Order: sequence, then C-alpha cells, then structure tokens
Amino acid sequence: MANQELTSSQVLNPGETREWSRRSWRQRWIPEVSWLDVKIALRVLSRHPLMTVTAFFALALGIPIGLVPLVLIPALNAPPPFPEGDRLVGIEQFDIRRGDQERRIAYDFEVWRNEARSFERIAAFQKDVHNLVDEDGRVEPVSGPRITASAFTTLRVAPLLGRMLQDGDEIPGAEPVVLLEHDFWQRRFGANPQIVGRRIRLGAVTHTVIGVMPAGFKFPMRTDKLWVPLQLRGRAYEPRTGPALTVFARVRGGVSLQQARADVEAIGRRLAAAHPSTHALFKPRLPGLTPALTDLRPPPNAVFTLELVALLLLAVACGNVGTLTLARTATRTTEIAVRTALGADRGRIITQLFIEALLLSTLAAAAGLSAAQILSEVFDLELLAFPDWVHLSLTPATVALGFALAILSAVIAGVLPALRATGKNVQMRLSQGVGGDSGLRFGVGAMMLIVAEVALGVGFLSVVGTVARNAMGDPAADIHIASDQYLTAQISLSGEPPSGADVKAYWKGVSVQLAANVDEMVRRLAADPGVQSVALGSALPGTAHFVRALDVDGLERADASRAGELMRVAWIRPGFFQAFGQRVSMGRDFDDADVALVRTAVIVNRSFVEQMLRGQNAIGRRIRYVNDRGEAVGQSYEIVGVVDDLGMNVANRERGAGVYHAAGAEQLNPIRVAVRVAGDPASFGPRLRAVVAAVNPELTVSELMPLDKTIASTLWEGRLTAYAFAALAFAALALSVAGLYALMSFTVSSRTYEIAVRTALGARRRHVVTIVLGRVLGQLAVGVMLGGAFGAVLASSFTTSATTANRSMAVIGTVAAVMTTVGLLACVMPTVRALRIEPIQALKQSA
Repeated sequence: MANQELTSSQVLNPGETREWSRRSWRQRWIPEVSWLDVKIALRVLSRHPLMTVTAFFALALGIPIGLVPLVLIPALNAPPPFPEGDRLVGIEQFDIRRGDQERRIAYDFEVWRNEARSFERIAAFQKDVHNLVDEDGRVEPVSGPRITASAFTTLRVAPLLGRMLQDGDEIPGAEPVVLLEHDFWQRRFGANPQIVGRRIRLGAVTHTVIGVMPAGFKFPMRTDKLWVPLQLRGRAYEPRTGPALTVFARVRGGVSLQQARADVEAIGRRLAAAHPSTHALFKPRLPGLTPALTDLRPPPNAVFTLELVALLLLAVACGNVGTLTLARTATRTTEIAVRTALGADRGRIITQLFIEALLLSTLAAAAGLSAAQILSEVFDLELLAFPDWVHLSLTPATVALGFALAILSAVIAGVLPALRATGKNVQMRLSQGVGGDSGLRFGVGAMMLIVAEVALGVGFLSVVGTVARNAMGDPAADIHIASDQYLTAQISLSGEPPSGADVKAYWKGVSVQLAANVDEMVRRLAADPGVQSVALGSALPGTAHFVRALDVDGLERADASRAGELMRVAWIRPGFFQAFGQRVSMGRDFDDADVALVRTAVIVNRSFVEQMLRGQNAIGRRIRYVNDRGEAVGQSYEIVGVVDDLGMNVANRERGAGVYHAAGAEQLNPIRVAVRVAGDPASFGPRLRAVVAAVNPELTVSELMPLDKTIASTLWEGRLTAYAFAALAFAALALSVAGLYALMSFTVSSRTYEIAVRTALGARRRHVVTIVLGRVLGQLAVGVMLGGAFGAVLASSFTTSATTANRSMAVIGTVAAVMTTVGLLACVMPTVRALRIEPIQALKQSA
C-alpha cells in the first residue's frame, strides 16, 4: 500500500487539475492544425475528383442562391441617406380590389396634410419630363418631378446655392421657379456660380433658377435633373382625380411607426365612411421610403416563391454535399480503422476530416459569393429608374452568413460522418475492410438519403421548371406584328390650372389642345415619305394597359363572390388596328362616327371571347363596368367587333382578355404613338422630336424607343426571371444527377462482395441483377412519387389554365424520367464489376 501512495509533491492542486483537463480536452479534440493538414486535405480531395467537384459546385451555387432573399431584401429596404432616414415613410392608398396602389390621391394628400398628427412634414411629388429649350431652339428632354416645398425640409437637405422651394411657390399663378441637380448644373451650365436668378425655358414657360442642390443629392430617382413646384394648394380635387402622386412623410420624434400607422388608418376609415364609392376598398399603408419610391414590393406569394426556390436549391446543394461526403467517408472507413488501430488519436482523425470538408466548403462559398457580387454589379446598372442609394450588393452580414453556412456544412459533412466512422467496433470494421468491404454500412439511412435526394430533386426541379417553362419563349411573337419596324413614344401636355379655375374644365381644355396638336403631328408625319402608318392610343401592343372590372349582361360569372372580371382596357383612335396590319375578324371596326357621336361601341379581343364568353358569339352583347362592390358604373357598351390578340398582356398571355374603346385624341393625355417607318426606327427618333417640337414646344416626348425594345422593357423582369429559373433548373439538375449517381454507385459498390458471394453460392446472375435493380427501382419510385406530388402541389400555384397544367405535368414527368434513368445507370457499372469477380476469389476474400 505504501508503494501505491502518492507523496504531496505528486498531488496536483485543483487549479492545476482544471488546467490539465482543459489542455487534455483541447489536445484530444482540437489538435493543432498545420500546413501539412491542409496539404493532406488537398491530396485526399484530389483522389475523389467527381465527388469533390460536384460538392464544390453544389455549395458554390447553393449558398449564394440560398441567400437571395437576404441580398434583395436589404437592397429594396435600404434606408435613405438622409438624417434619421429610418423615420421617413411613404403614405399610400392600397386598392384591395386591383391589388395595387392608387396614385390619384391629391384629395387624400390634402386630408393627410391637414389632419395627420403623427408626422413632422408630409410631402408629395409627381414624376414629369420637361423640354429644356435652348436659345437656338434646340430641345432636350430632362426628367424632373413636380414636388412640394415640404419635400426638402422633410428630407432635411439644404441647397448648395440659392434657396429652397417655399410654400408660396406652390400657389397657382406664382412665378415659375426651378431647382437644379448638381451634376446637371455642372454639365449643362458649366457649374456657373451665378446661375441663381438666371431664367431658363421649360417648354413654353420661362422659369427662374432659385438654387442648386448639393452634390450627390438625387431624388426621387437617380435620373432626375431638376425640380419644379407642385402647385396643388387652393385646388379642390375630387377623390380619385388629379395627378398621379407619390406621398412621403417624416414621423415625429417620440411617435412609433405603429402609432403613425394607426393615425393614417383612422383617417382612412373616416374617408371610407364619407366616400364609400371611391374609398370603400382602400387600405392605407406606410412602407419605408425606398419601397414607396421603387414600387418593389412583390406580393406575398412572389416573396414566398422566391424564398421557397432559394431554400429548396440550398437544400438540394446541401443534400448533395452531405451524401457525397458521406459516401466518400464510407469508402475511407478501412483507412480510418487502420489509423485508429495503429494508435491515431480520434480527435486528430475527426479534425483531419473536418479540415477537408471546411476547405472544400470555404472555397466553394468564396467562389459563389464572388460570382453573386459580380452579378449584382451587372444588374445594378439596370437600376437607372431607382433611387441613387439602391444598389444590389452583398452586405457584410450576407457574406458572414454565407461563410457561416460553409462552416455548418463542414460540420455536417465532415464531423458527423467522422464520428460515425471512428466510433465503436473499429476492429469489426477493420476485419471487414480486409475482406474488401467498406466496413461502413448505412442500410436504412442510405435508402432514406436516396429517397430524399430523388424527392428533393424532382420536387425542386418541377417547381423551377414549371416557372421557367411558362415564362420562356418570346411572348411578343403572339402579337403577330413586325415590332422592329415601329418607333414608339409617349406624348403629353402638362400645365397648371390657374387659381380658382375649374380643374376638370381646365384639363379638358388641355386635352383638346393636345388633340389639335396630335392631329397636326399625324398630318405632318403622313407627309413624310419614310412613314408608312401611325397608331394612336392609351396603350400600344406589348405595353401596360389599364385594368378594370366588368360584367357581361346575361352571363353568370364563374366566381359569384368577385366584383366583376378584371380585363385589360385601351382607348384607341380609329385606324389603330390597320396601322399594325390587323383587321377585325368579326363584326366591324371603329369609324369616325364612333368618336364624333360618342357611340357606346367596343371591340373585344379573341381572348375575351374564349375566357369570358367561353367561345360564344360576342357581337351584340353588352358589357358594363362595375365598381369595387360589384355595382354597375356608367352606361353599358355594345360589342361590335372581335380582333385577334394584340399583346394586351404579354407578361401573361393567358390573362390577356381585353376591351378596346374608340376615343378622340382629346380623351388621351398622355397619348402613345407608334410610327411605322421604312428604315431603322431608332434613326427616326430625332425626326419625330423635331416634328413634335415644331407643332408645339410644350409637348413632351418621352419613352422614345422602337416597339420591340418597348416590349422587351415590359418583359425584361419576366424574361430575367425565366432565364434565372432555367439556369437554376439546369444547375440543380446537374447537381442532383451527380449526387444521385455518386450515392447510388456507392450503395451498389458496398454490396459488391455480397453480389459475388451470391453468385459463388449458385445464384443466377439474372436473379442477382433483379434483386439489386428491384431495390434501386423501389427507392427511386418512392422518391419520384414524393417529389412529384410535392412539385405538382407547388407548381399548381403557377398554372392558370389546362395548358400550363399540362406543361407542369410534362416537366414533372421529364424530371422523374431523368432521375430514374440516372439512378439505374449508376447501378450498371458496379453491378457488372461485381458479377465479373470469380466466385472462389470472392469466397476467399469474404472468409
């Protein structure tokens, strides 16, 4: 006993014991990492090129795409760069019936400005384009909103030179004044320090320059060059009349956003009670300033779709990495068992496997995030119509989260399999490894991984493929016109009613003047030998159309709870269809009498007949527009003709039903014009501007571009989405195929000697193949059924007709066939290799 006793010098004190325990724990589980460990990791990764490359691209694609919502949402909700910018909000009236905001809120703006107590200041602006006329008569169109004086005090920005707009500038009849943007002042006026007080001509009106804003101030859009007063004071606008306004405000200090929202909602309830016909279905909203200016607030279903696709792709990528690493670890089980048997520390082995996974995931995350940043910078160049502070860019938080996901992937794909491989029964695995088996069998786990891999791949690809298939192609081809031969433009005539004037009468007079100007413009264009035809209307093929709800007399709606059916509506001048080489296929076309006598005739397109009338005869039927409560508004209209579809909704051709009204030019302000020319439409632009300026210099020409470019601008978001989804579908398919192939190949390879033994014991090869393929087909079938059902449910939200439903099923069937074929092919080589092993040799190795 005495020899077993410890002396006092050999006893550690408690503090030393705790330090030794910590040191022992670190040495056991977190050994020191050296450059040699990294080189070993690189060498191991290079020995499994297919698995390594597939896992690399899976993470490189999955991590940045999985973070898409975190890239877009901060960009769309970026706080404006003004003092206490987080207290700046928009104030909107959301039309529940149309699912969009109502811009004609001059009446509401005055009510908010007088009654809302939660805001320091409330401001508004109206987008506009002005003709800057030089002394020599040259005209330059410049973007410049009409804005209230309160806007600049709301933003808390002072001018560099001169003074700000004042309340007196908003009174009709006040001296016309203008504020200049800094870069525009430098470029157009040579940074003249004496610019204040100088008079410049915008259209036919001379304005006095009162100031220059500081460098970097661009509001509301980065393309705006100047600001003129929005003269609303003293005018009595009726609800849902007046200019299209954007309203914003600064919340008072000490007032929460919830209190401000409650204040506006209380005013909204009073307005709804006082004006039920115009405000019954209005819901006030207070978005942040950036969303209010950009309108980039996708509906909840679009946000859900984006997040779902991103998460599904991330799941597919992580699933691939997990299965590939698991398979690779399984193939190294014998090596791990030998190292353990020779005395290698478990912590060192786990660390080595973790380093391999971490190296792979970190490089993949860096590559993916770099690619995402490059793409963000490319797309950021398209944001010319956005505020200057909105930029698509990876934020530090996004990058940090991306690398955090890489570390998490390394833990899941490296540490967890390593713990399993270095667990108990090492000697059993070592003996199995000597026999030629991997020694690590996954059984039900491998089967579940295969089923999950197939289900995720089929489900995700079904959703993405359906979205891409519905949006791919060229919807403009359905318009059946030579869109590359037309030059389009929007022509408008603005003005300010004098104080005390009847607003409606004033704007009717402006429209009559515009009508006379447009008639003169058409006459001059017709005399030009390069012009073949001219079309006039509120909207052109392939551009945005008005949306209104209507009912057909004597026809029951499919959904009786809805207040009418939403249709596209356009007002056109006679000759509109002929200008585009189209004819009315049934009934008659509009004539001058329809305009002069204000007849109640309308023409519908073929989609209207198919979707609204279910193919029944349309001629002679009468339609009525209805309000938000389903009540008829105004007179009824008689359908006198049917025309082929002319792109009233190119973004969704299956919801392109629409109605055309005959309209005089006095009913259209602004008016869209399409000029068919013999040569290049773009080269005719200066000629069109010159003709318009010669008719009336106050006429503003904007959105001047060939029709095919106009259609492309309408479709660019949908096309971009389609191409992005198609790229995602292709990438996800490649990843799923590679991951499934590797995993299936591994599971069959792990049974190589089992197959050989069965053959040695007399089993027929056909029977062995049937057993192997039967199990594989069962796993594939379960995965395909689960993924197909999941994909069908999700894809159904994108289908609007039997046509798109059939496309969805075709996509699901194609993806399922591809995954099944790949799974079977992955079994062929290992099975053939196993059948080639001599039975006697197999028995010796398994003994």
